[in-house]
Amino acid sequence: MAERQNNHTCILCGAGYYACDDCSKIKSYTAWRTVCCSQRHYLIYLVLKSYQKGLTDAEGAQAELADFGILPGQPSYGFVPGAEKLINEIFIKAQEKN
Repeated sequence: MAERQNNHTCILCGAGYYACDDCSKIKSYTAWRTVCCSQRHYLIYLVLKSYQKGLTDAEGAQAELADFGILPGQPSYGFVPGAEKLINEIFIKAQEKN
């Protein structure tokens, strides 16, 4: 069997990964494989998108991120710069509310 070439880049961590393109054809929902390298990264991505869209506040997003072990004070989360910046913004705004 031939080795599969990476054909996607994780929107959260920037890693290359292979996923069949059939998922991209689904119009009724976004399959996690089309945007992230793992289900875990997709769930974190959804937290960040919900915060960006105003569907959850900073405190709620911080609580959801904590479920994934993403806590304030870590020097890096291993994500692309835009995601790191948004996570830090969430933590700062959540702290301001407390």
